[in-house]
Amino acid sequence: ELGVGTGLLAEKLIQKLPDLEFVGMDFTPSMLKQARERLGETVNLVEQNVISLELEKTFDAIFSNGGVWYFIENSEDEYIFCSHLPNIGDNLNGLRRVASHLKKFGELIFSVQGVHRDYEQTIPQDITYAQKITQLPDNCFDKCYIFSREGEILAEQVCKYRLFDEEEIRSILRDIGLEFKEITS
Repeated sequence: ELGVGTGLLAEKLIQKLPDLEFVGMDFTPSMLKQARERLGETVNLVEQNVISLELEKTFDAIFSNGGVWYFIENSEDEYIFCSHLPNIGDNLNGLRRVASHLKKFGELIFSVQGVHRDYEQTIPQDITYAQKITQLPDNCFDKCYIFSREGEILAEQVCKYRLFDEEEIRSILRDIGLEFKEITS
């Protein structure tokens, strides 16, 4: 799993497929620490960046569930590829590095998510979670995550994302030797 984060999806997957040989990769040590606490010592977790990924191993399947890359269902028949890497060169390098870790006939799988929107909701301990989207030039956007209580900001983070239209990502994947199969919600 590219961008295993705190291991939420990995936990569900391993419960359903206990014989699965699972490797979770993330470049954030604090996320990997939480994943280790959640998943225990039986799962292989590695700290690496997709841009320089080197695991000395190949896989039948590699997936990203929003950790690095994913598709956004923009409309019923239109999908946009979204990346946590705003630099086009980093995306190309990362996708090449990931593709080099696939076995022959291996699958690279991306999740499909909804469109990013501004919203807020109250979560436990009377904390308000909000996210605000700011469109930027060059097919990028900022997503600001804000946690507050009674108007006081407790934590805030801004992440920059890059978008690729469906034909553009199909071309990129083809150029690195991957055959595009399908997108389904």
